[in-house]
Amino acid sequence: MKKILYIISKQLDQDFNQFISSSVSPEYSVSVILIQNGVRLNPTWAFPSFVLKDDIQLNEQSALYSKIQYSDMVHMIFEADTIISL
Repeated sequence: MKKILYIISKQLDQDFNQFISSSVSPEYSVSVILIQNGVRLNPTWAFPSFVLKDDIQLNEQSALYSKIQYSDMVHMIFEADTIISL
C-alpha cells in the first residue's frame, strides 16, 4: 500500500476538496496534517486528519482532528511514500 501524506499549511481560498479527492483507491493510504494557517480548515474527508498541536489556539475548532506533536509529524513524513504540500 502506498502512503500519501498531505501537509496543508495555508488557509486555501479555493475549495480545498478539489485538491484532495475523498474517494481514494484501496491501493493508497491517505492522511492529512494541518499546520500553521491550515489548522483553520474544516475538512470532511473520510481519511485521517491530524493537526499540529503547537499550531492550534484555544479558540480554534480542533476537536475534529487528532492532535500530534512535531516529532509525530516528522515520523509521518519519513514513513510516507509521497508527500504533497499545499
